[in-house]
Amino acid sequence: MTLENDYLRLPAPCDEGSEEAKLQLQLERLCDAWARFSRRYQDLKAELAQFHDRYNGVLGRLFVQLEQLDLQVRRFDAAVEILKKVPDITDGELVHWVNVRFREQKQRLACLRKEIADSRRRRETERADPPLNPDDRKLLRRLYRRLVKEFHPDLQRNEEEQRECEILMARINELYTAGDLEGLEMIAAESREVLRHVFSCRQEYIEWLRSRVARVEARLVEMQKQLDELANSDLAVLRTRVSDARRQNRDLLQEMRADLRKKVNAKRRDVDERETQISQSEPELRGRLCSVLGSE
Repeated sequence: MTLENDYLRLPAPCDEGSEEAKLQLQLERLCDAWARFSRRYQDLKAELAQFHDRYNGVLGRLFVQLEQLDLQVRRFDAAVEILKKVPDITDGELVHWVNVRFREQKQRLACLRKEIADSRRRRETERADPPLNPDDRKLLRRLYRRLVKEFHPDLQRNEEEQRECEILMARINELYTAGDLEGLEMIAAESREVLRHVFSCRQEYIEWLRSRVARVEARLVEMQKQLDELANSDLAVLRTRVSDARRQNRDLLQEMRADLRKKVNAKRRDVDERETQISQSEPELRGRLCSVLGSE
């Protein structure tokens, strides 16, 4: 008689109260707990990502506008300041030093634009792909739980297997987050041919059980910490505020949008003031300021 546990080919324990049996049971319970924590983490991460895309859809365009207008105002003020300190600076040097001063803000604006575009593409993809039905969602979670128990890097015996499983686990998480049931089924179908552990003696197996129990316990502590950090993140807090406001028949995101639009309009007035200052400047100064503002 043999015991099939994580595809281990070993004689079945004679005594159900033996250390081996206790370790097997402890490991099974820890793996179940790990799968629950991991599933909760992945679900929360996916929910927050979806909320983040919605947040960008409502407010993203206004954030970009506000950042653009602020950069325009600050570039003008910086150019005026440099010209006052160094009147004989060349146009090329003036443009260079203004760009150097605001390089970080320009990079932040570029990242913001990319983030908004990515959110828009994800929302369009979600509309194109219908969600899984409840039965398929349950199957997806069962498959994910099984694969986590088998392939998580922290649960492997050595560094080589850990490196292999890091790549595989990243793919598993990606498929689970995307709701790709077919992809997980393909990995599950091949799992019996991957990482087959064969121990030379029972003592070697027991030592492996002990080490794996210790690793799972440590990983559970780390996963709880990560889950708490995610649950208490600014994005999670905002999502909770939006949900609470909805129960009060308020659309918090639309309220935030209205406030942000007021800031955009105020910043646009600042830009108009700067343009008025430029138009009233001496022709030479006006040309130099225009060269700076047009170099973005």
